[in-house]
Amino acid sequence: MERENDSLPEIDLGQGKIIGCGATSTVYRLPGGTAVKLFHPEFSAAEIRRESMVAKSAYALGLRVPRPYGLVQADGRTGIRSEFLEGEMLSEVL
Repeated sequence: MERENDSLPEIDLGQGKIIGCGATSTVYRLPGGTAVKLFHPEFSAAEIRRESMVAKSAYALGLRVPRPYGLVQADGRTGIRSEFLEGEMLSEVL
């Protein structure tokens, strides 16, 4: 049986730098102005898809959020690849 993330594009984290880590994921800055939020293994595909849809909706509403490019996989984990925006982290603002 094929797993759902077997069909997702695989990205290489070799040039990536960890820029954040939290309860749900680790975020890497990648070359080329992109980032990837890789979810911890205990998160289901449905939870990750839901977060991806929220990101796409926020971007479509014109909010200043990174442009989401889609779901990817790296190191056996599923993530959301997006534009990297310079700025303050939400945790710093709060």
